[in-house]
Amino acid sequence: MRSTSIACAPARSSVAFKSPVVFYGTPPDKADMARIKAPVYGFFARNDARVDATIPDATANMKAAGKKFEQVTYDGAGRR
Repeated sequence: MRSTSIACAPARSSVAFKSPVVFYGTPPDKADMARIKAPVYGFFARNDARVDATIPDATANMKAAGKKFEQVTYDGAGRR
């Protein structure tokens, strides 16, 4: 399971989470996104090509599933 998948797991659970916050990682599978029950907020580093490449599709998939996903990408920040 990828780090963002772990962060999004509470949003898919039966527990009433207000909103998970993701600070790094790639998104869960599209099918898992459809099960997300809470808005998801993501904060990412601009200089992390592997993760950054997944953000547009994650945003589109969440929107298509009718889910709220807001993200901020910080210029000049990178993965260490």
